[in-house]
Amino acid sequence: MRRFSPRAIGGATGRTLLVVDDPEAFLRRAIDAGAIESAPVSDEHGWRLGRIVDPFGRDPGLRPGSRRQS
Repeated sequence: MRRFSPRAIGGATGRTLLVVDDPEAFLRRAIDAGAIESAPVSDEHGWRLGRIVDPFGRDPGLRPGSRRQS
């Protein structure tokens, strides 16, 4: 069975959301490791959300481990 990367097929077949303690710090580390920031971490729908594209073309979202209370 062949597996295709998102880059090879021009998109993704699913979404991944990474739940991390500190999305801003994770974003900085990911960029240092070769990821590209596709959306900065910001308040969205009651969460701190951001997006990266990793060196393999995957584009997971980032959010903190607990819901922010307003």
